[in-house]
Amino acid sequence: MRLLKTDTIELHEYFDTQIPPYAILSHRWEDGEVTLQKLQSGEGPQMPGYQKIVKCCAQAVRDGWDYVWIDTCCIDKTSSAELSEAINSMYRWYQRSQVCYAYLVDVPDATADYSRPDSLFQQSKWFTRGWTLQELLAPTFVEFYDQNWIEIGTKSSMRTLVQKITNISILVNIDEACVAEKLSWASTRVTTRIEDLAYCLMGLFDINMPLLYGEGHNAFLRLQLEIWNRTNDESIFAWSMPSLEAPHRAPRPLLASGLNVFEGLNSIETFGEIWERTFPGAHLLDAITLTNRGTRLDFRALEFPVIRVWTSGKRINEFILPLKCGREDIVQGIQLFAIHLYQSSGLNWYRGPLLQLVSIGVIKANSLKSEHVLINIPHYTRRMARQVATTSVLFETTSLSDNRLRVSEKFCSFPPSKRGGFHWTIIDGKSVLLSFSPPIYEFFAALRISAEWGEWDIILLVEYKYKFIRDGREGVASLSIQPLPRIQRLDDWINRKLQIELSGLFVEVNDRGTCPLPDGRYISAKLKQGIHSESPVFKVTTTINAGKEQLGSYAIAE
Repeated sequence: MRLLKTDTIELHEYFDTQIPPYAILSHRWEDGEVTLQKLQSGEGPQMPGYQKIVKCCAQAVRDGWDYVWIDTCCIDKTSSAELSEAINSMYRWYQRSQVCYAYLVDVPDATADYSRPDSLFQQSKWFTRGWTLQELLAPTFVEFYDQNWIEIGTKSSMRTLVQKITNISILVNIDEACVAEKLSWASTRVTTRIEDLAYCLMGLFDINMPLLYGEGHNAFLRLQLEIWNRTNDESIFAWSMPSLEAPHRAPRPLLASGLNVFEGLNSIETFGEIWERTFPGAHLLDAITLTNRGTRLDFRALEFPVIRVWTSGKRINEFILPLKCGREDIVQGIQLFAIHLYQSSGLNWYRGPLLQLVSIGVIKANSLKSEHVLINIPHYTRRMARQVATTSVLFETTSLSDNRLRVSEKFCSFPPSKRGGFHWTIIDGKSVLLSFSPPIYEFFAALRISAEWGEWDIILLVEYKYKFIRDGREGVASLSIQPLPRIQRLDDWINRKLQIELSGLFVEVNDRGTCPLPDGRYISAKLKQGIHSESPVFKVTTTINAGKEQLGSYAIAE
């Protein structure tokens, strides 16, 4: 472990029992941070992030600590082996620190009234980052500082306010929280890399696993498998998607595909002792096998209380699986969370995206009495992961303003039978965001791009619709780019096209296109689906080039 000597700002390396007492810094990374190499080469003092190091060391000196650990300059991030070791050790390093300085660069005044919801302290981005969750929970002592390094308060003195901001009811003794509750703490947090949403939680569950940057959402799947193998906590299956985001029958694996589906589970309770008294010997652990390929459930007659779902007196392949966790209130008493399992096609089963609360009495009265049920549920696959309802399209149009072009008109429509609305937002004065609330299954959007010369404009069109596949529905997006006379209104032109056939505007399923400009150059556009969201989001990038027009159609990769 590398540590900075607080009086000289020099690096020293220690191992295991040799590590001296140290303070530790928690902060958000910004431009100009001082890396290990920059500090060792002597370039650090000229960089913007150096003052953060200097003032952190000064605070540690005032508190009587000889050493401090700062992630920007105490880890060699050019070494994948060292980075992996550091991330796997991070929670323990924060836990063993004497004090953690939480530096909130976006909070300018430590004396402000932070009880207001709109205060800069409550709105600080420090509370939204994935990595700062363990940096809040692991250390015994956390001190908050504003951008001028004036103390705002401590985790202890501001406990009630911090609990309100983070929705974390347990700031100490966090081992008392179940798996679902811990995951709910991180459900609204963000990281720069997708994989870090999983890696930043390893210490919270006392898990070590190799880092595989590039694996995307599979990192969260690996994390859940490790959590289950270590804890056998059934609350890990108690996730749920809002009904507006997924139809009841939308196929899902047993494990969650992302952290966001755990939002709102911060008040979940476990009822292991009550379960044992009511269903002695019935343990999901004995019935479930989780592998990297999928889930196998083996329910035998009198061992586990699984409920068969009946419809109009006809038996169908659907079951309700109760869990040992749920909620308790004065009126309803104890109710357990239950998930729906159903057979979609072939031998594979899926789980529904919604949770159901079921009383213990209902479970006892309706559970299977004399059947052997064997269920196989595949894990997160590309087809299952592809949701139908979309939330937004980002038109990246920076190249337009740089080339004397501009977006002069916008158009959006979706089937009248679909509820919802859309909103256009200009980002940084250059890009255009089209967002939908709630997510929708079909839409047609167009941007009119005008030049300062010529009598023709360019129309950029995006269509999104769904098609039926074997296991449900699949969303398909198409892009088209073509000229339009300057005197022609965009909505009139589109409405006339809609009366004929909208698909005529698109050649097969395109994800890119090119159109000539009046000055001899070409404008190109490319459509790409993002992978950072549970619902599909799209980005359209425009570029201006002097090359030849690209002919032919380009199919979206499946």
